[in-house]
Amino acid sequence: MKLSVIIPVHNSENYICRCLDSVVKQSFNDFEIIIVDDGSIDNSRELIESYSLNDKRIQYFYIKNHGASYARNYGMDRVSGKYLMFIDADDYCDINYFGNMVSLIQHLDTDVAMSNYQLVRNDNIYSNKLLRNITGNGILNRDKATNLVLLDTGFKGFVWNKIYKMSIVNHIRFNVKISYLEDLLFNVQVFKNCERIGYSSFTGYYYCQNDGSASDRLNKDFYLTLQIIKRIVSTENRHIVDATIFYNLISENKIKSSLFKKIKKINNIKDLSLYNPVKNLIVKMGFLSPSLASSLVKLLRLFLASTIYLKIRKIMK
Repeated sequence: MKLSVIIPVHNSENYICRCLDSVVKQSFNDFEIIIVDDGSIDNSRELIESYSLNDKRIQYFYIKNHGASYARNYGMDRVSGKYLMFIDADDYCDINYFGNMVSLIQHLDTDVAMSNYQLVRNDNIYSNKLLRNITGNGILNRDKATNLVLLDTGFKGFVWNKIYKMSIVNHIRFNVKISYLEDLLFNVQVFKNCERIGYSSFTGYYYCQNDGSASDRLNKDFYLTLQIIKRIVSTENRHIVDATIFYNLISENKIKSSLFKKIKKINNIKDLSLYNPVKNLIVKMGFLSPSLASSLVKLLRLFLASTIYLKIRKIMK
């Protein structure tokens, strides 16, 4: 078996058919689909079973609800492919996505390969922006690749836009004790085992942001996970982690927290920077006037939620 694809599912009846339709119609055929249903109580089970009855590549497992990380780990313990990929149940991919990803990792001869993606929001599709110097295909070392997934733009820390050699993943699993940035932590841990990480600017995955999705909500695990990651990465990349924490503390108006004061104390204004120019300005302002920086974030959120911003996005699309 060339490729194993894991799809964790939880109450996804509104999206799972779109996801599975895109998967079973792939032009590349040498793969298995491992669907782990994390205790769905809606109609997801019936819908998935209708697909599994007609496609022998689909293996369906129903387990008690433990969260997406547990479901992914459950699937990883049952894969047989040389390569590993993940898909989220509310997303979908184009017909050549699997084949392009397998070709990418084989052609570049890398341990992991990552691709660009499309962002779907309110039925509008936007191309995700990569760094200006990231075009076509290329190869990175582990520190540079880690730097890219830590940034607030580009490939980011998702697992669904990457393909992994199972021999590199080995016994690394998702941390079931956290519920935020578990993808990023997994990638940072895997990259530690890598010599070469490939990338491509092609897009074949459609990331659907739905109202109330887990990716829209911050919680205490966000800061916990970033501090775990900070202990793993190189000194250069620790500054990116601190800048990310610093920015989000400002955006949540936690400028009087001990963590905010600690980061400000151990760094200087030159150390912390983010690629996004607006976020970077807010980080710099956070050193000089935290309250003003927090107010600027509130104004930014109002603008991003406005119809004017949506019209601008459509024009620039």
